[in-house]
Amino acid sequence: MKQTNFALIFSLEKKIHVMIKAFPDSAHDIISFKQIIKEINLTKHIIILDSGFSSYYLPDMLTENKIKFILPSRRNFLIIYYNLNLKNRFVYRKKKMHCARMKV
Repeated sequence: MKQTNFALIFSLEKKIHVMIKAFPDSAHDIISFKQIIKEINLTKHIIILDSGFSSYYLPDMLTENKIKFILPSRRNFLIIYYNLNLKNRFVYRKKKMHCARMKV
């Protein structure tokens, strides 16, 4: 089954979406993502990625480039810290979700 992955770039200063980029299933690797880094200065933005980009390498690469990001993790990732105290809440699709923030 063919799949398309998306990257959404959100401006922290202007509070609007700056760019949305679609990647075909065969192009969601790091090389394709590096193109975004070359196209736009991302240090003043937040990149929101879908789970198709989940990898151990990508968070390190983004952090090294001082880029803020939101990246869903797969449940079997070893980098997930399950002992985090989930003291914050928000509503999503009429369900109460528990969450926390943690600097990586």
